[in-house]
Amino acid sequence: MSTLLLYLSTFLLSLLPLVYTLLPPLHPHLPSSTLSKVTTSGTLSRPPTDRGAALKLSIVVPAYNEESRLKAGLTGLITSLKTLKPNEYEIIVCNDGSKDGTSEECLKLGSLHPNINLLLLELSQNAGKGGALKSGFPHAQGQYILMADADGATDWSEIDKFLKIMDDKGGKGVIVGSRAHMANEVKRSFFRTVLMRGFHLVVNLFGRTTVKDTQCGFKLFEREIGQRIFRNIRLLRWSFDVEVLSLCTMLKIDVEEVAVKWEEVDGSKLGEEGLGIVAVRMLRDVVFMRIAYALGIWGIEE
Repeated sequence: MSTLLLYLSTFLLSLLPLVYTLLPPLHPHLPSSTLSKVTTSGTLSRPPTDRGAALKLSIVVPAYNEESRLKAGLTGLITSLKTLKPNEYEIIVCNDGSKDGTSEECLKLGSLHPNINLLLLELSQNAGKGGALKSGFPHAQGQYILMADADGATDWSEIDKFLKIMDDKGGKGVIVGSRAHMANEVKRSFFRTVLMRGFHLVVNLFGRTTVKDTQCGFKLFEREIGQRIFRNIRLLRWSFDVEVLSLCTMLKIDVEEVAVKWEEVDGSKLGEEGLGIVAVRMLRDVVFMRIAYALGIWGIEE
């Protein structure tokens, strides 16, 4: 088995120059000029220090061309939170250079729920899902930060469960939503199955994490831990989750994987670039990430 893995690793590494030439380069830094506008509603006009003293949770939602799904997703979020009062949490929507009415939908939602703390960050250009979260995490003032997709594919009721688990852990570490228990329930094409298993193999070889479902967009962080991790990520698009979890391993941060209720929602952006191209980019990014950290090309800041 070890010989097979060695041959596979050698084969993958031999392809890297070709892959790197054919595909766009990695994004080691997020331009400081990307964030162009910040809009607040609810009680967010108060100073951040005052806000943070009262907030239990910050929910950071990356959004790219989510005009058709944002209202339903966030309305579901607001109505599902049972254990938190409106002044105990904030929603931070990171508009990742959308070309539709995502910002307008967000502002409408704010006017419909004036008691909800809502922060809209507008990026002047598309930075990728990881890039949007990297922009949003520094603005979070809650004790905990949850990253969650705008479509609400993961049942919002899972938030209460995650908060209880985090409190029981003493408020430290990271909790990762997992759909691994649903692997046999989800119907995929042969092509998707091959890509999924190939990606899992590369993550196992190079990803420095034992998490089974790295790509679930529902993860809860203690604030300082989350902000440090996202301050350090270089992978800003589809493979950023693997770097997040790899950083947790390198920093010896406790990670707990918890099964969640999840259902697919129409409108995924994954297919817009071509599934095969996205898969190859993700494979390339994960391998390059491991090499960059191993050789000291990428470091970890405090």
